[in-house]
Amino acid sequence: MGPRRVGKTTLLLKFARTATRPVIYVNADIPEASLPTWADTMWREAKEKAAPGVVVLLIDEI
Repeated sequence: MGPRRVGKTTLLLKFARTATRPVIYVNADIPEASLPTWADTMWREAKEKAAPGVVVLLIDEI
């Protein structure tokens, strides 16, 4: 039996649950992600959350 394969989304969500820093996980495979302002909104949210330090922004299905 070969190595167990894990999907990208599974890895991102596991990382988000175990990270020692604040994490924002967003899925770009939603209708709202096609709006011109979506990426700016996600970036602004990450910057606001990171104001006191560092935040990890995980964008899945980009």
